[in-house]
Order: sequence, then structure tokens, then C-alpha cells
Amino acid sequence: MNREETIIRTGMKSKAGRSIDWDVSPDGAKILFNTGHIADGLLLLDVQKQQVSKIPSESGRFWEMAAWSHDGGQIVAISTVVRDNRYQVGEQEVILIDPSTWKHRTLTVSKGVNIFPFFSADGRTIYYFKGEERDSGATPASRFDLYAYDLATDKETRLTYEQIYQVGRGHDDGKTIMFSAYGIRRMPSINPNSRRQQEQRGIYIFDKTSLHLRHFEIDQRNGFFELSFGDRDVARNIYFRAAKLPPGGGRFVWFIYRCNPQGKDCTMLSETQIGTDVRVAQMTGEILISVAQSDEIVFRRLDQVR
Repeated sequence: MNREETIIRTGMKSKAGRSIDWDVSPDGAKILFNTGHIADGLLLLDVQKQQVSKIPSESGRFWEMAAWSHDGGQIVAISTVVRDNRYQVGEQEVILIDPSTWKHRTLTVSKGVNIFPFFSADGRTIYYFKGEERDSGATPASRFDLYAYDLATDKETRLTYEQIYQVGRGHDDGKTIMFSAYGIRRMPSINPNSRRQQEQRGIYIFDKTSLHLRHFEIDQRNGFFELSFGDRDVARNIYFRAAKLPPGGGRFVWFIYRCNPQGKDCTMLSETQIGTDVRVAQMTGEILISVAQSDEIVFRRLDQVR
């Protein structure tokens, strides 16, 4: 099966050196995204019309890392304090947004660097990662763990005790939670060429019944590495970004792959670039890839052609 692409334009520019946060609605009709510029706020892209509108948010706060519920009826996001036109690391709230009115509810979570919230498959729980602010180093925060927030009881529960160096956006399929991470010191080596333990990157899976976290093995006989989780579809197929060395060496070449729920039968879907990400519209199965070009943020929808 060959694939053609539909280019979805935004007319917006991303902040240099910053990846964009985004998510596609389950029906594939809308995309929520941030450019990285505080003044732009949280943006909504109508895919068919290719029109962008700004979501009204709170004064003195920046809404980011927005994610749709599996049925499209709710949105969860991070509301970060902005002071003197700067993000205030550690002053981040988890909020629940009604997309029909854009009114929001602030969840009562404990203090910390709260990032990458996402819904449980049944919409009853919000998951997110909580870390600690750093006084020095290459990243503003680290020591992240997975937390759950029960929307019915307003109870927050810590699920892992790993103090992970860095994490990525997660996905819940009802039984397991999958996400990218590196710097889980107790895990076996993922990349034998890593010079330091915290450089080991990979995809991890958390079993909601046993509360066990483990490295998820993906068949890498095709020679790709530096795996970064993107999404799963309703059949639990896994979509991720990975790099390969070109023949004869040189700079890494980046691709979007799909594998089956067991981590086998990996198929290359599209060549891409570092800093891009992949999402799946849960109701339609449409596959979208973000591309932050020098002059514009665009999204590429992969269309199947038999």
C-alpha cells in the first residue's frame, strides 16, 4: 500500500528551537496546538477550512499541552503562570476544558512541575507527569513520575516511583499506559552505545492492574533507534518516530513507523525530521504528522491509496 499526503497549513510560525505541543480531535476535524510563543496562546485549527483561532484563556496564564478525551467531549491542558513574559516553571495547574464553551475547571493537584496530561480511555481519570524544578542543568525540571486524578472523587494518586529524567506524552488504552522516557536508572540498557544511563531512551508501558512499569521491546532489526512514542490507534497499533543512519554514514534520517501491539511487523510510514510528532484520530484512524518548518507550522495527513 502506497501513501499520499495532504498538507494542512496553519499560517503560524513556531518558536525557534522549541517543539510544538499538539493533539488531533478523535474525528480528525480539529487540531489544538501551541507555537511556543506566549502571545499566541492555545490555538485551534479547523482542518477542513485550514483556519486558526485563538482559544480564550485566563489572564496571566498560558494554556498548553492540550489533549482531547477519547470521545472528543473534553479537553485537558496545563495552565502555566506567565510573569514578565516568562513561563514560571513549577506554577502549572491541570485544567479540564469544555470545548463547546471553552470554560474550564482547575483540578486540585499537588504542587510540582505538572506536564503532558491525557485522558483515560473511559474519560473518568486524568493522567499526567509530575516532576521537580531544577536550579541548574540543561532542563528546567526532572525527576518525573506518573500520576492519576479521579474526576469523580478529586483524588490524586501517584502511580510510579522512578524519578525519571525526562518523559513524553502518554496514551491509555484501558489496560496499559504507554509513553516515551529516558533516565530510568533501574531499567536494563536500551542503547549499548550510551555513555550515561540518563541518555538511554525508549518506549515504556505501565500495566494498570499490576502497577508495573517496564521497557517495551520493539523489533529494531530494521536498524532504527532513538525511539519516541507518538500514539496508539483503536487496534492498539503503536506509532513512533525513530532515526536511522543513512548508507555510508552522515546525519541521522528520521522516520515515522507503525508496529503491531506486540512491537513486531514495523512499517515505515513517512520520512520526517527531528522534533516532529505523530498522532492518530481515534475515531477515523487518520494519521497526522507535525512539521515545524522555518516559515510555517504545517501538519501532514497520511492518506492511504490502494
